[in-house]
Amino acid sequence: MIDSNKGGKGASLELLPRPRTIFRDQDVGLLSRGDGHYIVAALHATGTCGVYELQRFDSASKTWSAAEVPLVEPQDKFPRRIPMNSSRILFHLTSIVIPIGGEGGTMGWVDLWRGALLCDVLVPEPKLRGVPVPLPTELLNSDYGQGAKLFCPQSLRGITFVNKPGMEHCLRFVHLEPTPTPIPPEDSDDSDDGEFPDWALRDWKVTTWSNSKMTTSWNDWKIDCAIQASKTNISSKLKWKMAQSGLLSSERAFQNLLVSFPAPGMDDNVVYLQAKVKFSDSKVFVLALDVKDNMLLNVVEFANERICGAGVAYFPSNIGRYIDPEARVLFPEDDDSWEVSKYEGTETRQLPRYKICFPWGKSVNDAGTAS
Repeated sequence: MIDSNKGGKGASLELLPRPRTIFRDQDVGLLSRGDGHYIVAALHATGTCGVYELQRFDSASKTWSAAEVPLVEPQDKFPRRIPMNSSRILFHLTSIVIPIGGEGGTMGWVDLWRGALLCDVLVPEPKLRGVPVPLPTELLNSDYGQGAKLFCPQSLRGITFVNKPGMEHCLRFVHLEPTPTPIPPEDSDDSDDGEFPDWALRDWKVTTWSNSKMTTSWNDWKIDCAIQASKTNISSKLKWKMAQSGLLSSERAFQNLLVSFPAPGMDDNVVYLQAKVKFSDSKVFVLALDVKDNMLLNVVEFANERICGAGVAYFPSNIGRYIDPEARVLFPEDDDSWEVSKYEGTETRQLPRYKICFPWGKSVNDAGTAS
């Protein structure tokens, strides 16, 4: 779906021709060329080490092209030993594709555990260069140094590219470090292995980094903020609203909320997180957290889906810059009706299912069973 508004014609919807080969949704990204045209690019591995296939659709020619691209600048070697349990980090599997732009039309295929493969998709002979991402140190050190198994990274990590005018252009990365404990079933004799596991959090930590150099070095990443949920500043009005919604109670403080899927803001110090009371709850809230001042800015009900578990439901985007401010539906902090789902686009509907695996516990497949 392309919203061009070119020539005053408004938004347009275009069906792209079928690509030459099949690729995963996570392997494809979109880059605006700034002239009313765009590039759709997908990158996937070949049978040769260090060689990938890049497929590109050019909206100007309406055609797909394919080329083999070499990894000419691999990311630096890991600065520490990687335990066997965490060996997933040793190979690249794209989690998300981010547009960076520039004269060459740079795009990044990011493995949130390992690093990014950057490619200038507008040049005649594109090549790849590697950029590492911060290591999940606490997971590599867990289990007495044997490391944790690394599954779905989106539940704990997020990345975006910041290109706001007046700010230094950089990659922004966020990592969520929860301290979980499982909730035992009320009656173990009647427990059902197919039910979702429930977890409680004693506390959780959010750390953000920035990287303006984007070279192959691990040292390019600089910590911006590191905050602890138990020390977050929350206004009395927000506390009251969260209590009214059932998020907070006398037995459950802010740091006990089950949070996941952190997403860094593109032009500020805000990190967005999904929040639930229990993993199996269908009601989802989004927290807007100022990580510079460790302050909760707002909490809104995101949707009320009839599906359990967790899934990626939002991505960093600058589309908000192009929305008419008068058309936005924003509820002030003192609006008592905030918890009601009145936001356009959040009506109950069936969403795609994902296999979500948390490093601290069971995995949940798209059939809704725990394993």
